[in-house]
Amino acid sequence: MQARERYRGASTAGFKTTSTDNNDAASQRAQETFETLLKEEKQPVHAIAHIDLDGFYAAVERRRLNRPVDHPIAVQQWGSLIAVDYNCRPFGVKRGMSIEDAIKLCPKLECVHVGLIGSQPDPSKNNKSNAKVSLARYRRASFQVIDIFLKFAQKHGAVVQRTSIDESYLDFTPCVEKYLSDKRLDEINLEELLGTTHVVGTLDSMCSTDIGLAVASYYVNLLRAQVEKELTFTVSAGIAQNKLLAKIASSRNKPNKQTIIPLRMTPQVLRPLALRGVPGLGGKFGHHVEKKILQHWGIRVTPTSKIPSRELNQTSTEGESTKGGSNERDSSKVIINGLIAHVQDVDENTLIKLFGKDQAHGLYRKCHGVYIDKVEASWKPKSCLAMKSFWPPLTNMQQFNIWLRLLTTELVERIKDDKELCKRLPKTMVVHLRGASNKDTKFTHSEYANTNHQVKRVDSTIRQPMPKNCECVDDIMKSVHLLVSKLPKGNALPLTRLGLSAENFQQLTNPKQQLTNFFTKATTETGTSGFNRKDFELIRPKKKQKTTATLMFKKSFLMTAAVTPATSSAATSSAATSSAATSLPSFSSTSSTSSTSSSSSSLSIPPVVQLAVVAETFLCDKCNNRISIVDALEHADFHVAVALATKDSKEHGASQRMKARSTATSNKSTKKKASNGLMAMFAKNAADKRKRKN
Repeated sequence: MQARERYRGASTAGFKTTSTDNNDAASQRAQETFETLLKEEKQPVHAIAHIDLDGFYAAVERRRLNRPVDHPIAVQQWGSLIAVDYNCRPFGVKRGMSIEDAIKLCPKLECVHVGLIGSQPDPSKNNKSNAKVSLARYRRASFQVIDIFLKFAQKHGAVVQRTSIDESYLDFTPCVEKYLSDKRLDEINLEELLGTTHVVGTLDSMCSTDIGLAVASYYVNLLRAQVEKELTFTVSAGIAQNKLLAKIASSRNKPNKQTIIPLRMTPQVLRPLALRGVPGLGGKFGHHVEKKILQHWGIRVTPTSKIPSRELNQTSTEGESTKGGSNERDSSKVIINGLIAHVQDVDENTLIKLFGKDQAHGLYRKCHGVYIDKVEASWKPKSCLAMKSFWPPLTNMQQFNIWLRLLTTELVERIKDDKELCKRLPKTMVVHLRGASNKDTKFTHSEYANTNHQVKRVDSTIRQPMPKNCECVDDIMKSVHLLVSKLPKGNALPLTRLGLSAENFQQLTNPKQQLTNFFTKATTETGTSGFNRKDFELIRPKKKQKTTATLMFKKSFLMTAAVTPATSSAATSSAATSSAATSLPSFSSTSSTSSTSSSSSSLSIPPVVQLAVVAETFLCDKCNNRISIVDALEHADFHVAVALATKDSKEHGASQRMKARSTATSNKSTKKKASNGLMAMFAKNAADKRKRKN
């Protein structure tokens, strides 16, 4: 059997049921449950990598300023650090420190301020009240990295999902399958594939899933080397069977290293974690699960009492409350590490009683690491946002307009960058407003602004179509002012948050390509637009063949006009011609029966044109009308048809005549009569054309 088939089947062959990290009974049962679930689910295990750029902001500044690799550098925002290079961490410098404290610990530390919108020529005059922080240079560098990822994925076959400015997931499963398609297991050298990759525990050389992870580590190593070579950025990576484990692995050995979590190590790696780190358990349901599990094991979390020693080895809190005079912690703000172990130690039937069958089924498998966390192919941002919070609140329109211009400038920069990179433009603009209000009456209101009524509440998220010129700051500001005018007071003050975002993007296409696509989609049948391709084609008049009859008509008329004594019309024509040098008399026909002359009696036509009109017509001896020579044949057919109709009316009566008209196209006898005229010839030509097209 080929290695690829074994990998696709997520074989558990060669599993060692003894835990390498913890030999107690609970860990052993979790390991056995994990193996049992893998066999029951029969789901293919993916080879997923989590890519994390090391000290990304600091790395961008290092490259921009051309600093040495070992030079300590940090990025500051006003008075504190927001990014720290790994070179200064041994000195104790951490993110969030003040600049003064950081320089005391590391005197050689270089602090670079993040980019600003609306900055002053004198840097000392820049402050929070007149400048807006911009991350544009880091976003642009991030997309340079993504560009390398996409090209690599296209070459080797992988899926790229960008999750933040410095993190991405890549699914290397297609690469692994391609690599293993023509190799036997005994031909694969794990040590050569792994290189310097760190492994949590040990890889099983007989487990095809672990072999697949080793192959993925080979491709990750190539990708990391390419990023460092082209952009000088170092990358840490984690490789595992799902996204959660891959992210855990990438943080194990930093910086500039990669780590694998073998398949059989999954339950042991998950046991020390908090429930809120598992996908789908970070919200209200995760809080509900934590509460039920703690009650099931009889654990009460307090700031003073010791937590039971089962496997709750660490507890951190984001805040405490002393509600009711007690010292009990607010459990919604407490992150409890090791709670996954408590879920693993509960059997599935007990979880069903606590949470119901459907929720218990997913919870049980997620906490054991048996689930598919698919990597979605996405790298384009879903929106472009520019936002600012204010405290104290904005209370005058002058400050409002200053910040509106700064935020609009940032939004326009992001739209331009997105247009250049993603070849698209936004269709919707969203304005976020948060007014100053008491905590008891604080609310959020959302409605569309394309209605005539006013927005009832100050705190609003208002959507409307993006201005036509979305790359113009003034146009967007005018649109925002129009929205704000719909508020009850005509303004949003006092204001604690103002945000502008662009979303609902539409891909740009070449106008010529749009036209081509339009005609490509058109069919001979009428589409949804009501038109088809034939409606846009130029209809050219068909050239009439000069038959013998046509030449005879023309020759006969010209000779008659030159020799025959002048009639009333001819006399008028000759008189007009003789006086052409002195005046332009009006042309009027004396023939009262001619429709052509009667319709043109009020027209003033020069003698030359008059002669041309007469020369191109002839007088029909049957109806006494002047007919154009070009229409002579059709006019002759008209008289033939009239004669046939008159004959039918005499023989069959009015009712038979109506019936003959309705069935003329299908009646063979009618076709036979019409064959003597020229209409039969035209019908035959049309039929021949249809046959050739078919």
